[in-house]
Amino acid sequence: MDRQVKKHLYRRGVRLARGRPAGGLLGTDGSADAFLKWFHEDVMGFDSLEYRQQFWREAYRHGHTIGHMPRTAAEFVDPRRHPYNEWLARLFFLMAAMGASAVVWWLVRAVDAHVRSLRRPTYYEVERERRLALAQERRRIRKRQTTNPCPTADGLRAAFAHARTSAASMIRFGSMLEDLECYVDNSVVWGGTAGRIVGRRGGIRQWLRENAPDLSERYKTIMKYKALAKRFRQAVGVSDPVPAAAVLPTDPPGEMAGGAVAAREHCTEQSRGRRQKDCSQGGRPAIRGDAAREIARERARAAARELLGRCEGTVASLAALLALAVSEDFVPDENIDRTGKVPAKRHVRDSA
Repeated sequence: MDRQVKKHLYRRGVRLARGRPAGGLLGTDGSADAFLKWFHEDVMGFDSLEYRQQFWREAYRHGHTIGHMPRTAAEFVDPRRHPYNEWLARLFFLMAAMGASAVVWWLVRAVDAHVRSLRRPTYYEVERERRLALAQERRRIRKRQTTNPCPTADGLRAAFAHARTSAASMIRFGSMLEDLECYVDNSVVWGGTAGRIVGRRGGIRQWLRENAPDLSERYKTIMKYKALAKRFRQAVGVSDPVPAAAVLPTDPPGEMAGGAVAAREHCTEQSRGRRQKDCSQGGRPAIRGDAAREIARERARAAARELLGRCEGTVASLAALLALAVSEDFVPDENIDRTGKVPAKRHVRDSA
């Protein structure tokens, strides 16, 4: 999660709690290998496998050491290094220590599981899986579709000039970039004998270099708006070919960028033409399908109005609300709807 977003959430009373480490007694890994690693390194003080490998690698390759000689369990109970009585005492001590540590390990795991079941709501795992799936979908490279036409360079310039005027303008500009992605080639390039990915096509960056060099200089900035539009669509529950701008609240034409006005008018004309074609051919329109899509669209518009109504009009505020709704970096302790609505009281977030 972006540091600016974390600061914004912290100033609004949202606390982020770090997740548990993977290793150690209180870690998330409860396997036998994790127990042996914890017992050898934390309880007995033996050196880790990484240190031993690095030590002997340097010793054999360069003839010098990086520290003390590695200490392992095999050397601790090696009968060739210790007298018989001392070796037998060390062996019994190691067995007793391992048995006591196993009891402690099991008790801590049982208590931790019980406490977590009491503190964590039942929806936690389902919500975590949903957020991870959304993150995987955002990173997936695929051929996208949209109902809007390809935006022009002048339209993008006009939308970018008005992007910071409101949260809806930010999403509208990002939606135009999402539409542009549907008309450019950003597919992966395969090469080599093993069939590995060696690169990607030019995509939006190449299109901007050729058609809007002034916007190409602000590539990182404008791609942030594209990422906001992608998260916004997931937060309100729409997907291809519905663009993010299609579910935004209707603004007066004077407050909209020229490129966004043209895109909305083109989308409206396309929908009107499809309805007229169905009626002219004497066919019976799919009322059930159209009604279901319209209901879903209205729900998305309501969610968009709720989300934008809570936004303070800044990029950080919009990014924070979208993070609360779809970010995979954490899972809320309390049930928060997909619009990012946060209860008035202060609460803590748990890292995913």
